[in-house]
Amino acid sequence: MYDQRDVFLNKLGITQWVVRDFTTLFGEFIINISNTTKLIVITNENINFFIELLKDVFLLLNICYSNVIYIKSEQIKFIQKPIKIPCWVLGSNIDIKNINIMLISPSLSELSLNNFAKKELLRQICENCVF
Repeated sequence: MYDQRDVFLNKLGITQWVVRDFTTLFGEFIINISNTTKLIVITNENINFFIELLKDVFLLLNICYSNVIYIKSEQIKFIQKPIKIPCWVLGSNIDIKNINIMLISPSLSELSLNNFAKKELLRQICENCVF
């Protein structure tokens, strides 16, 4: 659909561009994963690194918070492929494909209140712990 402005610009010979990938405007960047990274936490919520639940999970995994990187689900495309580091998808509304997902849980706020979800996370840790 064209509006009057589009018609006017077209008459002036001005080509309009439609941005399909906003990373083009800001420049793509690559998320580098250091050799010390042991776990990638994929979440769309803002995380406090020092809450007790996360400390407990990292203790079970035998890693410290400095060996963990947190990324938003839309940032996955900026990680250099292939992703060989285990990932924890933290949030049930996140759909990620083609990565080494080791742990899946509801959001941290829901996880902290749901004992069944905590037990399920513990089961996944026991079955998949490779650290």
